[in-house]
Amino acid sequence: MEFGLSDEQRQLADALGGYLANTVPMDTLREISGHGTGFDAGLWQGLVELGLPGLLVPEAHGGSGLGILDAAVAAETLGYGAAPAPFVATMVMAPLALLHSGIDAQHAEWLPRIASGDVRIGVGFQGFGGTTGVTDLTLENDRLSGRMDG
Repeated sequence: MEFGLSDEQRQLADALGGYLANTVPMDTLREISGHGTGFDAGLWQGLVELGLPGLLVPEAHGGSGLGILDAAVAAETLGYGAAPAPFVATMVMAPLALLHSGIDAQHAEWLPRIASGDVRIGVGFQGFGGTTGVTDLTLENDRLSGRMDG
């Protein structure tokens, strides 16, 4: 049983790593972090050209249709290059949330836009609060408290 990266995953890491080494040297990182937004449109466009936003988006919606291990390879490479890019929110969490919780109309509207790099998406979470059904549980400051009947 093979537990190493596939040739395609190594090629992804090499292509992305080479792009970052040439595009985001330390001076550029300092400049990007110094102007407040932490975002560089040129870097984003390069990631779009490499197809990174569509990594987890199914081919039917314009993406590569790859898997979470491929995303992990990209994340490791982006981290190594200290790339200031909205990878986790836009390129991982958003497509996965849509695929696992969205409806077909949302898939059709958003997945192609994510894959093409036309949008950068943040994913928000809301903690459990109040009461539902037979429970009287609250979540405050990451602490769950209350009583559950039954």
